[in-house]
Amino acid sequence: MSNDSALDQPVILVVDDDPVDRALICECLQSADFRVEEAVDGSHALEVFRTVHPHIVLLDVGMPGMTGIETCAALRQLPGGAQVPIVMVTGHDDTDSIAHSYEAGASDFMIKPFHPLILTQRIRYLFRATHAFLNLTKSAAQLRYAQSIAGLGSWEWDSRSDALQSTDQVACIFGMRPEHFPKSFTGLLELIHPEDRTVVQTSLHDGLTTEHHCSMEYRICLPNGTQLIVESQARPIRNDLHGVEGMAVTIHDITSRKEAEEKIHSLAYYDSLTGLANRHLFKDRVGQALAYSQRHQAIAAVLFMDLDRFKVINDTLGHEVGDHLLQEVAERLKNCVRMSDSVARDTDPTSQSCLARLGGDEFTVLLNNLTAPEDAACVAQRIQRELAEPFHLGQHDVYVTATIGIACFPTDGLDLEALLKHADTAMYSVKSLGRNGYTFYSSSMNQHAEQRFALEADLRRALDRDEFMICFQPLIDLRTGAIVKAEALIRWHHPSLGLLPPGKFLQIVEDVGLGPRLGEWVLRAACTQAKSWLAAGHTSIQLAVNLSDSQFHDGKLTDTVANVLAETKFPSELLDFELTETIMFRSPEHAIATLQSLRTLGVELSLDDFGTGFSSLRHLQQYPLNSLKIDQSFIRNIAENERDAAITRMVIAMAHSLNLRTVAEGIETQEQLDFLRELGCEVVQGFILSQPLAVDLFLPFVAKHIATGAGRRFTSFRRFAV
Repeated sequence: MSNDSALDQPVILVVDDDPVDRALICECLQSADFRVEEAVDGSHALEVFRTVHPHIVLLDVGMPGMTGIETCAALRQLPGGAQVPIVMVTGHDDTDSIAHSYEAGASDFMIKPFHPLILTQRIRYLFRATHAFLNLTKSAAQLRYAQSIAGLGSWEWDSRSDALQSTDQVACIFGMRPEHFPKSFTGLLELIHPEDRTVVQTSLHDGLTTEHHCSMEYRICLPNGTQLIVESQARPIRNDLHGVEGMAVTIHDITSRKEAEEKIHSLAYYDSLTGLANRHLFKDRVGQALAYSQRHQAIAAVLFMDLDRFKVINDTLGHEVGDHLLQEVAERLKNCVRMSDSVARDTDPTSQSCLARLGGDEFTVLLNNLTAPEDAACVAQRIQRELAEPFHLGQHDVYVTATIGIACFPTDGLDLEALLKHADTAMYSVKSLGRNGYTFYSSSMNQHAEQRFALEADLRRALDRDEFMICFQPLIDLRTGAIVKAEALIRWHHPSLGLLPPGKFLQIVEDVGLGPRLGEWVLRAACTQAKSWLAAGHTSIQLAVNLSDSQFHDGKLTDTVANVLAETKFPSELLDFELTETIMFRSPEHAIATLQSLRTLGVELSLDDFGTGFSSLRHLQQYPLNSLKIDQSFIRNIAENERDAAITRMVIAMAHSLNLRTVAEGIETQEQLDFLRELGCEVVQGFILSQPLAVDLFLPFVAKHIATGAGRRFTSFRRFAV
């Protein structure tokens, strides 16, 4: 109805074929300040209605042509006609006419003749009622719209009959059409998650009994199988005659809010990459665990671990692979920690273990309610076994190890800060001994840690202060007795500690990220020195240079080597790089690519410390190597230990089958020398020939070796001499 704002002069359409009756009705209504429009029959009425859009229609029943009942039905079909009150007027008080009129859509019925006052009052009342109804309808529509935007619905439950009346938005929240939504509270309960039905029933029945408002959060089950979380506010419905007769309930979909709250909670307490607890949550769990341990006089332990050489993997294979590795490590650690719960003495929730990622490649494990500190060592061993298996990351097979420090409550600390600090100190103690291990904290480590930190600071300044030097250890060909190679070995002239061997500082160099820089310095210094040997006429002595883990995985190695060779003009065919199994097998695909790139420069490649890592014949066939260097741990007791002898014999045979030269290091006795010659080892190195020599002593040693024919003693079997 378009004229709902014209309250001052409502428009009445009078439809009657009798001009006298029509005139009387019009005069009566106009005198009451109504605006009147007239129509003489049904067809005319339809035309006027379309033009005027009246507030009320007075329609005579008995008209020729289109009857009043037919006209009423037609008016209801017009735009806006469904809500306009239609009052049927007739002089016949017959039941059939009345029934047919209401069936056609009539709103009311009046019998002629009628009193003018009654007519006008009837029309005024009908107008006010219609106006109120339309306003209510409009408000209801606005409410429905607002509820749909807010995801809010409402329903009323009659507790006496179990009947349920609900808004369309309630059905929408439940993912149903309004006509299919349950009409009883019992039916509604079937749509609520089985675990939450009791909560809803109890809350509403308590509201009925106590006449108090109540609120609930519960899950509902949608027809498509998904679940939503909703919030309801309920209030009692009172009746002056019967008291509380039901509950009025609002329902609001809070799934998105709950998901946001969960996400915020997750960001606050969990590591986003691995899903493990973060430092904040770990601190909270440790606080609970230590309180439990104090009450029950139990033992707790904190394990602090990081992945060995993770930075090299991350820088070499990229951060995406690095992140994938951290996720896979986290999964294996979860398994270890779940298994570690078996070392606890009971299943109290506050006594269970907790695993966290503190950042980067640092992980911590809380073990509570242990029977003995040795239980923590069992978990550390289990972790190392789990991590020993290769990680298959897309196209890469990556090997990784972990270094773990352990601190126990109450002996090593009474709070998280002390336990983490001491576990971290224990971890660095293991790193200083070569990584891939674990140890318990001891107070003596503090002094060692302080010394290490001081050494780190000195190392950062050592290159700029020119405190490093190169020594060269000669290698001899057992077939000719000639010195065929010199291995470059670094030493550090520490300003207060004196001359330090590489075992005292190289691990720290790697830890603080100086490996590539120091490695480049060694290569340049060694090539520069070896170039002077060529000028002295020693053109057949190769130079062996060790590559560190970080240097090999730096990504710039080939360019660095090419630049150094160009600067020093040292022949690439006389340069031999030595690298360990651990370095190569950390990422085999990357290692093969890097080795092949180096070979294009013309240099040779040797696998150092062979037998101590992951090598196999299948692996060796994939690498462009020239030599295998047998680790001295197998040489030391080769003449007495049949196992070491068998391993050495196998290594030499395998190398020869692959057309690789063999080099044995750490030769100290004639028996070792004779045994290796008998097995066909080509080159040896060790104190039996010479210790590492300073730069100014190397060429004199070579000259003396040649002049005295000292090489002959290496080509004959001295142990069989009479």
